[in-house]
Amino acid sequence: AAFRDSVFVAGPAADAFALLGADFMIDDRLGIYLSEMQSGPGLPHNTKAVKDVMDVMLPGLADIVLHVRDAHMRGLAEV
Repeated sequence: AAFRDSVFVAGPAADAFALLGADFMIDDRLGIYLSEMQSGPGLPHNTKAVKDVMDVMLPGLADIVLHVRDAHMRGLAEV
């Protein structure tokens, strides 16, 4: 009960989204298990490979968010 009492559950919010971090484990039978959630993802630029991925991923994420927002404003999607 103590854990349940400490969990914050946010209600619906207009024009808002969250970028979270999650760690998963995959077993030898390809079962997927959530091992950890973070309030935000780690977005390091500590190596060239990671920087290259982040430089492509973040603008793509912004494109998705704006596309969904625009569709919602035109009445084509529910948030």
